[in-house]
Amino acid sequence: MGQIPTQSRSSPISFKFNQTVKKMASPDDDTPRESCPGRIIDVIGRAFGIGAVGGGAYHFLKGFNSNPTGTRLVGGWQTALMNAPQLGGQCAVWGGLLSAFECSIVYLRQKEDPLNFIAAGAATGGLLRMRQGIVPAARSALFGGVVLAIMKGPEIMLSNDVTRPPREAPIFVEDLSGGAHGEDGDSGDL
Repeated sequence: MGQIPTQSRSSPISFKFNQTVKKMASPDDDTPRESCPGRIIDVIGRAFGIGAVGGGAYHFLKGFNSNPTGTRLVGGWQTALMNAPQLGGQCAVWGGLLSAFECSIVYLRQKEDPLNFIAAGAATGGLLRMRQGIVPAARSALFGGVVLAIMKGPEIMLSNDVTRPPREAPIFVEDLSGGAHGEDGDSGDL
């Protein structure tokens, strides 16, 4: 029996979004970045791994110090096993939201630069604090934007210096009224 061919149905908007983001490249990079859906999944995985490993080390040391002398290793291990996946999950949520906001901002602005990352950090901080109310969300959004601006600030300043055309050195024109050989007409040979 033959296989029935299937057509992938995607909306024109998602197709346009994927094509737009695939074409975009960083101004100082020769290779384009990974498309947004793949980038978001990649960031979620990396953030979970970093959070789980870092959280495992932190909670192991915390459990090691809080247990009595005979059970320090076992207590540290149990504390790490209980708390590291939770911290990994929290990091994965933060990284996934940051990447999703960044991809959305890149799509809306049709431009990939560090300002997208800063705005995405502010939006992520605000959204994650939204349950506590508008004022804490605004404070967290401001904090997220400022922290990422501090991280990306040098990159912005360097990219402005690199993209600015160099100033041309002034060209000094000698007075050629005396001719090529000088005022008295000798050629200058010894």
